[in-house]
Amino acid sequence: MRILEMDQATEVAKLQQHLSLLKQEYSKLQTKYHDVEFKYNAISASNGKGTDDTFASRLLKTVSSLYNSETYSDIDIILKEEKMKAHKLVLAQEAIYGMNLCSVIERELDWSDIETEVAMAIISWIYTSNLDFNIIWISSEAD
Repeated sequence: MRILEMDQATEVAKLQQHLSLLKQEYSKLQTKYHDVEFKYNAISASNGKGTDDTFASRLLKTVSSLYNSETYSDIDIILKEEKMKAHKLVLAQEAIYGMNLCSVIERELDWSDIETEVAMAIISWIYTSNLDFNIIWISSEAD
């Protein structure tokens, strides 16, 4: 009888250890799932194929709607032929990619040495993630 109780206690300990390992694995899989879901939503939103119910999709739509808008604008971009309203928060995100476009204290960003069409294509890309190559090709053919 005593041997049977010891075998059962050993079996219970093994099952508890196995359950503990399964809980750890489940936790790791949940974390991975959330990471993959976040990346999927971001990619879907940037491709325009995401659903409107994700945070990333709504955020990208909001940023796109701010393109050349005075709403919340806090910096002007001086182009050769005009001045555009912009948003430091949106421009600052490009610093991640090595384009330090503005500092916190600047009120103007001077791009007057860049062709207007090219500058507008860059700004449009920053806001919408879409790049219109036709504008750039037309500008380069004019030279």
